[in-house]
Amino acid sequence: MLEDSARPPDVNFWGRRGVTLAWVATGLLTLPALRAEFSLDDFLQRLVLEGRAPELGLGPATLYDFTGGGLHMSDWLERGYVPWFTDPGFALRFFRPLGSLALALDQRLFGRAALPSHLAGALLFVAVTAIAIHFFRLILPQNRAGLAALIFALASGHNANLTWVAGRHVLVSGIFGALAVFAHVRHRERPAQRGVASWFAPLALLVALLASEASLAAAAIIAVYELLVPPAELRQRLFRAAPWVGAMLLYLVLYAAAGYGVRHSALYISPLSAPAAFLRAALTRWPILVGELSFALPAVVWGAALHARPLFALAGVLSTALVVRLAWRAATSEPERRRVGWLFASAVFGTLPMVGGVPDGRVLLIPMLVSAPLVATAIEHAFGVATRPQKLVRFAGAALCFMHLIFAPLVRLAMTAVMTGVGQKQRALAESADFSQCTAGSPLFLVTGSDPALCLSGGTSLRYYRPDLTERHPSLAVLSLAPHDLELERPSERELVLTVDGRPRHVTIFERLFRDTPLIAGQGVSFEHFGARVLAVEQGVFTRAAFELPQNACLLTLERQKLVGRPQPAVGTRVRVVHEPGPLGL
Repeated sequence: MLEDSARPPDVNFWGRRGVTLAWVATGLLTLPALRAEFSLDDFLQRLVLEGRAPELGLGPATLYDFTGGGLHMSDWLERGYVPWFTDPGFALRFFRPLGSLALALDQRLFGRAALPSHLAGALLFVAVTAIAIHFFRLILPQNRAGLAALIFALASGHNANLTWVAGRHVLVSGIFGALAVFAHVRHRERPAQRGVASWFAPLALLVALLASEASLAAAAIIAVYELLVPPAELRQRLFRAAPWVGAMLLYLVLYAAAGYGVRHSALYISPLSAPAAFLRAALTRWPILVGELSFALPAVVWGAALHARPLFALAGVLSTALVVRLAWRAATSEPERRRVGWLFASAVFGTLPMVGGVPDGRVLLIPMLVSAPLVATAIEHAFGVATRPQKLVRFAGAALCFMHLIFAPLVRLAMTAVMTGVGQKQRALAESADFSQCTAGSPLFLVTGSDPALCLSGGTSLRYYRPDLTERHPSLAVLSLAPHDLELERPSERELVLTVDGRPRHVTIFERLFRDTPLIAGQGVSFEHFGARVLAVEQGVFTRAAFELPQNACLLTLERQKLVGRPQPAVGTRVRVVHEPGPLGL
C-alpha cells in the first residue's frame, strides 16, 4: 500500500463518499453526451457498413484501416477522399479489428439511430470505471481510493469517447486493458486469494491489443510494476518484466510488418517509419499528455496553440514534477516509494504510444489508472502536511483539487457541448445544402475547407444524409484548407487561380495531416477530372494555386453556415470568399 497498513488512518470524507460521488459524476457527465449525433469519421465508417462505399475495400473488421483496402492513393485523390496536395505515399492504417467489429455490431443492431450507439458507449465506459474503482481499492487505502475514483470519473478526456462513436476502439481496449492491469496486480498482491488465474492478464491484454494500439499502455503499466514494485532481486524483476516488454515489441514488429501505421504525415508520426520525427514530436506532445494526467491541462489545446506548445509542455513537466514530489513525500517506507515510482513511471511510459498521434485526453483512458492514484496521494499529503512550508504545500494541493475536481468537469461539459454541436451542425449543413445553381452531373469543389467537418468528412456527411445530391454530382474535391479569406480569379476558360488573403499564413493541423514534406512552387498534380499547380508557398503550404477544372465545375463555399454551390466566376473576373469557421470552429 501507499500508506503503512499498521497505522490505518481514520476514514475521511473521500473514503466515505468518494466512490459514490464518482458514480454520480459518471452519470451526470455522461447524460449530455447522449444527445450527440454522428460526426467526422462516423460517416465514412457508416457508409462502408451500409455497403455504399465498396470502392474503398473496407469491411466490418477493417473500418480503421483507412487506406488499406486496396484502393491506390491516386484513386483516393481522384475521388476527393483526401486533398489534392496529399503525399502520394500517404498511408493511414490502424489494426483495430475488435474496435471495428464493435461499430459493425452497432450498425447491425441500431441502424442509423445515434442514441443507442451512444448508450452502448456509455455502458462500456461504466464498465471501465467499475474496473478502475476496484483497482484503486486494491492498491490504495480507502481515503485515497475514493478520491482517485472521483478524479478518474471527472477527467475531461472522457468526453470524446462518449460523444464520438468512431472512438469506440478506445473504450473496448480500455475495458480489457484495465482488466489486464487489475488481474495481474491482484494476482501478484494477493496470490492466496482465489478468483484471478495467472493466465487471465495476458489473455485480457491480447484481446485489448486486438481492439486498439492504445492498450500498449496496459502492458507498460504491468512491465513497470514488475520492475519496480516486488521486493526481489533485480535479476528476478527483469525476468518477470521481460515477457510484457517482449509482447509490446512483438506487437510493434508485427504491426509494422503487416503494413500498419501512418506514413508521410506531419501530424500522425510512426516511430517505426519516421523515428527522428517521432522524437522531435515527443518533445512537446509527451509532456502535454502527461500534463493532462497530472494537472488536468487539456491536451487537445495543442492543436490550436501552435506558438504556445512549448509553454504547455513546460507546464506539463512542472505540474508532473509537483505531483510526484508531493506523492514521494507521502511515502514513509521503501515499499511505498517503489509504488510511487511505479505510478509515475507507468503514467510516463504509458503515454509514449500516444505521442505519434494528435495529443488528446481520450487516448489516456488506461494511463489514468495510474495517474489518478498518484494525484490522489499528492492531494492527501498536501492537506495532511504539518511541516514547513505548510501554506505553500497546501496551496499546491488546493490547485490540484481545483484543476481535477472543478476545472476538469467544466472543460468536459464544454467539450461535450462542442462535439454535440459538431454532429448537429454537420447534419444541418448536409440537409440544407443548396446546389440549385449547379448543373446535374457537375463535379463539386469545396473552396472553404479549413474545418475538419468540411475537409475531412464534408463529402461523406453529404453522401450519408443527402444521397440524392451525391447521385447528381459524381465527386467532391477540396481545393483549400486555409483558414483565411480567399480570392478566386478566372484568367481563362481552363484556369481558376486561388489566392490566400492573409499574412502571416495560418496553418491548421489538418493541413499537416496529409504530407510530411513542404509544398514547392511549381509543384503540380493532374487527375482525370481536374489538375492543380502550386504558384506560391509560405510555411510549406500554398498561398496561391492554379486549378484546371471542368467547364461545368460547381464551387462549394460556406456562407452564413450554409453550404452553397455556384458555377465558376466568369472569365476575367475575381470573386472574394470570406472565411467562416465551420462546425468545429476552425
